Amino acid sequence: MSRVRSLLHLAAASFLLSGQLVAAAPVSPPSIRIESVTFGGRNPFGPGTRLAVSMRGTGSGAATFHIFGVTTDIGMRELRTAGYQGLTTMYTGAYVVRPGDAVLNGALFAMLAVRGTEVMAASTQRITIDGRPPTITARHPKPGSRVANTRPNIAIELIDRETAVNPASIRLIVNGQNVTARASISETSVTYTPETPFQPGPVRVDLTVGDRAKNIVHTNWTFHVDAPNGLISSVTISPATTLTSDDLLTVVATGAPGGAAVFSIQGVRGDRPMKELQTPGIYFGTLAVRQLNPVYNAPLIVTLRKNGQTSAVPATAPVTILAGPPAPPTIALLSRSISLDDPNSVLLLSGTSRPGSRILGRVDYVAHWATLEGTGTLGEFIAVAESNGAWRISLDSLVPLPQARLIVTVIAIDPAGRRSPPATLELTSS
Repeated sequence: MSRVRSLLHLAAASFLLSGQLVAAAPVSPPSIRIESVTFGGRNPFGPGTRLAVSMRGTGSGAATFHIFGVTTDIGMRELRTAGYQGLTTMYTGAYVVRPGDAVLNGALFAMLAVRGTEVMAASTQRITIDGRPPTITARHPKPGSRVANTRPNIAIELIDRETAVNPASIRLIVNGQNVTARASISETSVTYTPETPFQPGPVRVDLTVGDRAKNIVHTNWTFHVDAPNGLISSVTISPATTLTSDDLLTVVATGAPGGAAVFSIQGVRGDRPMKELQTPGIYFGTLAVRQLNPVYNAPLIVTLRKNGQTSAVPATAPVTILAGPPAPPTIALLSRSISLDDPNSVLLLSGTSRPGSRILGRVDYVAHWATLEGTGTLGEFIAVAESNGAWRISLDSLVPLPQARLIVTVIAIDPAGRRSPPATLELTSS
């Protein structure tokens, strides 16, 4: 990074404002400048796609470009020599996206060195690179589990951290039958309730999910349906997704006719009665979500009593109830400073939030150097709060911005899509 360090000792003054380099004072003739930094190709970029970068600047120099969070120091070739000192020419370079590369609305920087003087500028375009498929964060019933429930809810939770899940790409196969058209599908979940009871035995679930950059993930698992051994043969809930204020949860159970049934949710006070419908043995109950204590992945259990006998069967999908919008997440860094001049530096952030929330973060910079000054955004990221509320993200391939001040801003987005107020953290580049 000798070229970067030389920025701190040069007398030339330039300013990086809103991602563009604007000369504040000419360097003794001829001046060294970058007029523009652009890239071509279809944004977002998936694995195997070619990202072509162009820079117009002073000729007869050495040029490189950097993509925050993805790669640094990619060489650029001058198309033709400018011919006269001080004239500008075009430099080009390319990067082929690798599996695993990922950045959300990242910054693209170019550096140019001519006769011992270096300048740097950022593209006004933001770039999203998505080289990794969606992540499946939960599956119900759990792989390898045994359930005494002949009509279990099948529920899958998903997330894609760069370009979002493409609902049109999802295929759900249950016991060899394509049930996609009968499933409830969104960018964050897939749920399906069988129309008819399963026979006792193994049930195989095959799921295919893609994102908007055409990354694909396949998963399959098996759970086992046991023959009912009590008064209840099945329990289903609807919806089998996160509940918020004024949502209505419906619970249906099948069992012995003429009994008395209730359902309960762990963490929610009291039992809710269920009514037997005109069809004997079908019990129906509801819960309006109003001013209830929040719960996360709480078991729902139906209890049926008849002639002194009692049976209790849980639903296979847990219940999450959110009360009010999320609070701002917490955010912390292992160290209050980081060396962006070190190519091995890693920006490791962590914090807490409501379990299951997505953490949307943005990294901004403020630079004050002898020859370069400005503000801008390096990139964004998405993390997920685990069941204990903890979240963590690691960012590497940092753009070489020595002596910069970084400002990290995060918000929490709960499973219902509601956003929290922001939280911020400031740190310096040493």
